[in-house]
Amino acid sequence: MVCDPPEQSPGQIAEAVQASRGSLTSTLRVLTTAGLVRTVTRPGDRSTYYRVADEAWANSWQQQLANLQAFADLARDGMEILGADSPRAARVRNAYELYSFFVQQSEPLWKQWQERQKGQS
Repeated sequence: MVCDPPEQSPGQIAEAVQASRGSLTSTLRVLTTAGLVRTVTRPGDRSTYYRVADEAWANSWQQQLANLQAFADLARDGMEILGADSPRAARVRNAYELYSFFVQQSEPLWKQWQERQKGQS
C-alpha cells in the first residue's frame, strides 16, 4: 500500500518483507485471486509486477459479506436437516441467527458505500 513505486516485483516484495520467494508466490496467487492484488506489466519488460488493487478493500468486504451469507445458508440447511426446533439444532440455530443478523445489517451499509463511491467519482 505504501510502496514506491506502487508496483513491485516478487523479488522486491520478498526482500522487503523478508520472505522466501516460494511462500511469496503462493501468497501473491491467493491475494490476486481474492482481488486484493493485481498484476501489472510494463512495455518492454517481461517481468510481472504486483500492486494493491485500488478496489482491494471493497473487494475484501464484499467477500466477507459473501462468506457471512454462505455460513448463514449452511446453518439454515443444517436446521432443516436437524429440525429447527430440535435441541440438537440449538447451536446451529444460534449461528444462523447471528450470521443472518450480520448479513441483514451489512447489506444496507454496503449499498450506502457503493452510492457514496459513485458520488465521489
